[in-house]
Amino acid sequence: MSLSPLASNILALAGRFYRLANRETERLDFDDYANLQEWEAKLNAYGNLLSSSNVDQFLTQEMADAEEFLSFIAYRLGIEEE
Repeated sequence: MSLSPLASNILALAGRFYRLANRETERLDFDDYANLQEWEAKLNAYGNLLSSSNVDQFLTQEMADAEEFLSFIAYRLGIEEE
């Protein structure tokens, strides 16, 4: 499946955030690095969503993965989930 121009542009921009964060890790302060990672993650999510042939299935799987990770972290910390 070929990507739409918008999805391609979004994913390319996410790649720019990734490369800058990794190339300049030592020079960035924590907040700048975290913000670059946040933008990269958001842009990748948007690009992946636009690239999905079944948005509901994609988001359902993402939510299941998120729930599983949240449960893992709560278990590891020995706390009750909210």
